[in-house]
Amino acid sequence: GFLEFREFDAALVDLLEPGRPDHNKIDEGFTVGRRALFDRYDHDTSDSLSFEELVNAVFGLTPNASADRESRRMLERLRAHVAKANGVHGIRNLGLNLRILDERNTGALPVKEVLYALEDAGSRMTPDEKNLVAKYFDLEQSGFVDV
Repeated sequence: GFLEFREFDAALVDLLEPGRPDHNKIDEGFTVGRRALFDRYDHDTSDSLSFEELVNAVFGLTPNASADRESRRMLERLRAHVAKANGVHGIRNLGLNLRILDERNTGALPVKEVLYALEDAGSRMTPDEKNLVAKYFDLEQSGFVDV
């Protein structure tokens, strides 16, 4: 089965605050944090978690670059920059923009275009951070990133 963010969020609130009667009256800042956690586990960016994604993310049963401390820090900085520049839905909008840039519908973009899109979305990166982003997203070292 699959788990939507609404269900994931309600389950976390139940775990963290048992007996809370109204899930809608929760501090927005904490909701943003739970959304970031959900997005970290949603590897295929489908906006739902499969059982496999959740189990692998929580229990670390498969290797994941986001488990690497340096990569995780870099991703958190990127998310923070994009969120600061574009609000709560900045990451989702970035994903949409990347798919729009894929004019040929190949499902992949050159790394340079992805880096440009990240900077356009509000992320400011050093050359070392750009290299780390390229390494993180270009898993096959082909010069392209799946979008």
